[in-house]
Formats: sequence, C-alpha cells, structure tokens
Amino acid sequence: SRAAELHPRAAASCGPTASGCLAQVRADPQRFIDAHAGHQQLHARLDQLADADHFVSPFAPKGEGIIVPLPAYGWMVDAISARALAYVQGDVDGALRGSCRGLQLGRRLLPGGSYLIDSVIGASLVQANAQLLADMLVELPADHPLPAECEAAMRPMLAEEQSLCRAMQGEFAMSRAVIETSVEGFGVALVLDRGSTLARSAGNLGWACGPVARAALETDRPLPVSAPLQRDFGCLSNYMGCVLTDIAGPAYPAYASRPQDAAAMVRLLAAQRWLRQQADEPVEALQRLPAQLRSSMRAPQLSADGHRLQVPRRAPPRSQDEAAWLSVPLRVDAGSTIAAD
Repeated sequence: SRAAELHPRAAASCGPTASGCLAQVRADPQRFIDAHAGHQQLHARLDQLADADHFVSPFAPKGEGIIVPLPAYGWMVDAISARALAYVQGDVDGALRGSCRGLQLGRRLLPGGSYLIDSVIGASLVQANAQLLADMLVELPADHPLPAECEAAMRPMLAEEQSLCRAMQGEFAMSRAVIETSVEGFGVALVLDRGSTLARSAGNLGWACGPVARAALETDRPLPVSAPLQRDFGCLSNYMGCVLTDIAGPAYPAYASRPQDAAAMVRLLAAQRWLRQQADEPVEALQRLPAQLRSSMRAPQLSADGHRLQVPRRAPPRSQDEAAWLSVPLRVDAGSTIAAD
C-alpha cells in the first residue's frame, strides 16, 4: 500500500539474471546507495517471505475483460543488488544470508503460485540469486562458512519444485473464466462451443502435469510440450474458441524450460562450492563430481579458458545480452576487489 513512497528502482537493477552485478556495484556504488535509500522495510518483508510454504493469489479471474490484479512483482528483485551492495561494503555474511533467502523465496514461488507469472518470477529469483551467490563465493576462501540458510537454499531442486503443473492449472482457470464470460454474449454461442474450447485449452496446458512431465524433470530432459492444436472440422462451429486457443497455445512452450534452467543454476552453484574444496585441479576433480550435482543430459563442463563451470541454457534467450550458457566462475577475474580483504 506504500509502494508509491519508494524511489524508482531502475537504477538499482543489475538486470534479470544479475550477471556482473558485483562489477556494476563496484563501478558506481553511489548509484546503488541512492537507489536503495529507504528500502530497508521492503527488503525485510522480502526476507520474511522466504519462510512461506506456498503462494496463492487472492485475486480470482472474473469480470469483463478477465483482468486479474497482480502483486507488484517488480519489487521482488529489488533486494538482489542491495545484497551485492552490502557485500561490496563489507557485510559479507549478511549479503550471503540475504542472497540465500532470496534464492529460497524463488524456490517457494516457482511451483506454488496461482498463475504462470508467479512461476516465471520464481525462476528468475532462483537464477539471479544463484548467480550473485556464485560471484560472491568465488572471491571468498573455499572453506568460508556459509550462513545456516544457505544449506537448504543450495540443495539441488527436486522435480516437484520445478513443476509448472499448478501454474498451468491456474492458467486453465483463467481461460475457463474467459470462455464462460464470452459465452454469455448475445449470439456468441453460434461461434463458440464452451466444451470444445475448454478441451482445446486443456490440450494446450496439460503437458505440465502427469508422470511424463515428472520423469522429464527428474532426468533434466526437455519437457514434452504439446504442439499447438491443429484446426479441425469442429472449428467450423467453434470459430471463436479455436481463435482464442490458437492465440494462447504457442506462448507456453517458451516458459517450459525456465524452471529446469533455474535448477541447473542451483546445481552449478553447489558444484562450484564442491570443486573449490577439492585439492586437485577442476579438470580432474570434475570427473568425481557427485551425481546430485550433475545432470546426465547437461553435465557441467569447463569453459575454454577453464575459468568457469557451465551447462547449455535450455530456455529461449530473453534478450540479446543473455548468453547461450549458464555459468558460474571458478576463478576470480583479474582486477576484482575481494570484499574479504
């Protein structure tokens, strides 16, 4: 209710993946100090949310236009660069703890929301906080003790934590509300068949649920997303319904791999920590990487210069700046200022 009192957050953003966030803060710390001024209460509330068991939106899809009010999700990423700022200013353990809490919040939100947007935000929080943690940890001694919150946050994600089933059930509920509201219009029944349209909508969304999807998540295989439904003779008497489902259908596959990439980032983060604690070089130690930190489909590999641990990104890039690889550093870049010093 007091969001209007907060300063604009654009200057506080390190980008959706938080890549290079420490470097950005070090290059212009005052920018981030100014951007986060007065945000302490906001960050405290975000920290508290990490203890939630699940998230359910109180807003149901209904009414003309089916507009569902959404929480101010943009503020949920505000704390990420604040943790980077805390680290650069010397509060190393506070920054680690806060980032692990942010990672845990993302893990809570990813499978437990009411709509797809909840899961999208959750996956982004997981990836961004894991990236920042990796960038901080590589600058610290390999045996630097982690806050208690980090043990659970950095644990490899289970299949149910990556599932979009509940999110797609929410999307189906929204589609159903649109369909049922549309049927009420005069003459609409001539071009929209409620049952057929609901069936087509279920066909667009059902791929996220069931044993096939779970097996794919357990083995890190690409999810078997259903191809968009083809037009058939039923569309002659259900023209509007086919148009509605044809518009929505192609949008969903782009989101199918984001939870899997989030889980891959958590594995990379844990693998980074494990490799840095081994006595031999990463190229040899990588052959002994514990099974829970690797995927048979995307086994971690060293970058060409040996400075990073990486796996291929599976989700489509959200911008031209997004790399084709998910990666974490294994060595400190030249010129970095280590907060622990």
